Amino acid sequence: MPFKITPKDLVELDPPRATKLDAIEDGAQVNPPDLATLDPAADTKLTTVETKLTKEVSPAISSLDTRLTVYEEAIPPPGLITVISQVANGLDDVSMRMAPPIFESGTGYYNSCGYINSSNWGEGCAMRFIVNIPQGAKVFAAHLMLWGLKRETRVVRSEVGVENVLNAIRITSRADFLSRPRLITLWDDIEPFEGGKWVNSPSLKSQIQYLVSNPAWVSGNAIQVFWDDRLDRTDHTQEWTKREAAHYEAVGGSGWAPKFYIAYTESA
Repeated sequence: MPFKITPKDLVELDPPRATKLDAIEDGAQVNPPDLATLDPAADTKLTTVETKLTKEVSPAISSLDTRLTVYEEAIPPPGLITVISQVANGLDDVSMRMAPPIFESGTGYYNSCGYINSSNWGEGCAMRFIVNIPQGAKVFAAHLMLWGLKRETRVVRSEVGVENVLNAIRITSRADFLSRPRLITLWDDIEPFEGGKWVNSPSLKSQIQYLVSNPAWVSGNAIQVFWDDRLDRTDHTQEWTKREAAHYEAVGGSGWAPKFYIAYTESA
């Protein structure tokens, strides 16, 4: 004949289970400390799973996201259009130095970034490009292209970025250079420059996308690209820790002058 177990009987037969049932019946929230008390083995398993998620699964997902982004950028979408703009003249290719305070426009020999010595540091440059990309385009890739002048391998830490304005005008002074608002990306531990080879900056895709997505953007506007160490982050241990690239004036406006690469599709 069946027999009925009352709550009192369950408490006597299996106290831990009775406690769990009471918690469920009362609608109580069981948090990790409660779980550790009620079921130590389950709590240990839960902790193991949480640790695995934190240390193994999450980094793996992040790594996969990064790889997928690389793959997406490596596979051109249908209808991809490529535009390569070049600095138009020396007035659009300017240089400056934080110490001593120097500014050059139209007379530079090279574009440089980094540290020379204790009296000459914080070098940088800005280059202005006319770009033909329609408003609302979907940007697939964008970066600065520099023609290396000689082999340089020391560690240079810099910023590369785009002026946050829809149609950039020429820079006319050092103060003007430093005052322009920018959308920046760090360009640290710059790869070695080799004389006579092109070097690409980190991606400036998001910066260009931000500009061309503005309803007021017009194809044929000018963008201004900065590359400098104005914050003096390059190490001072060794003199001439810098990078040098061709300047418009130095190469006579040839194909070695700074360029800006953009690949896009017309529909966002």
